[in-house]
Amino acid sequence: MDIQQQIQAAWNDRSLLQQTQYSDAVRSVIEAVDKGKLRVAEPDVFRDPADGNDGSTSFRVLR
Repeated sequence: MDIQQQIQAAWNDRSLLQQTQYSDAVRSVIEAVDKGKLRVAEPDVFRDPADGNDGSTSFRVLR
């Protein structure tokens, strides 16, 4: 199971966080975000061509 699958499984069943492999997966991602190795973004659903935007997909970085 890869790290994304571990985190998804832990999201769906929080009791898994008591197992080292799952809690370590979450900690490693948090550490990577803290160190700037990973960034978190979401689709910018508020882009409106009427506002002069071309309607293409963009992402906002969440901080």
